[in-house]
Amino acid sequence: MPWPMRSLLVALVLLVPITARAQVHVDIDVDVNVHLPQPPPPPAPPPPPPMAPPPAVVDAPPTVVATTPKPDPFAPRPSIPATLGIGVTVASGHVVHEGNSEGIGVSAIMHPIVPYPLEVSIDYERDAFDSADQRVDHRIGYSLYFGPSTGRLSPFVVVPMGVNIVTRAELDTKVEGYVGIGGGAKLRLGDWFASADARVLTRSESPAQDETMVLPSEVVLEAHATVGYIF
Repeated sequence: MPWPMRSLLVALVLLVPITARAQVHVDIDVDVNVHLPQPPPPPAPPPPPPMAPPPAVVDAPPTVVATTPKPDPFAPRPSIPATLGIGVTVASGHVVHEGNSEGIGVSAIMHPIVPYPLEVSIDYERDAFDSADQRVDHRIGYSLYFGPSTGRLSPFVVVPMGVNIVTRAELDTKVEGYVGIGGGAKLRLGDWFASADARVLTRSESPAQDETMVLPSEVVLEAHATVGYIF
């Protein structure tokens, strides 16, 4: 066999085992382009419902609230009808040539005639003197007040009269009659009132024919202050 042929056979013998052990790897890339149709667009939203016209604005008439004013408990009465009241009085007096006295009393006050500015009070007063004979007087009488019966503050004239019972230590009890006149002012606070006045009184005894111990006539200067309530 010629040399070239021999060399070719040797080469084939050597390549056959190598080729048997070779691994075959095949990469296949397939690119498939599929064109699908686009989805349809979403439907348009329904139109909004028609708007109702706004209600007509009508101006309501202003609301009038009737308020009842609260009565003032201290407002003066517009007029004073026939009424009845009570009062508490304090008094300070001076009996000429006798001494000073301090008193306290109560009164029942009446306004008997509606259209006329007249009030009447029935009075009791107890007066204690600072004299040495421990004199105590008990006065029972009535007073007439003349003045306006309306308004918060009004003046008046007072005419007191009645009897005065004089008691003294170790001496007999004497009874005097008295009458006087004075003037003052009254402050009205609703059903309450307060008044103050100054008075001049004369007092004298009317003894029996056989009585020897007679009190001398007296002149009394007094200041009165009264607080009361009208029903």
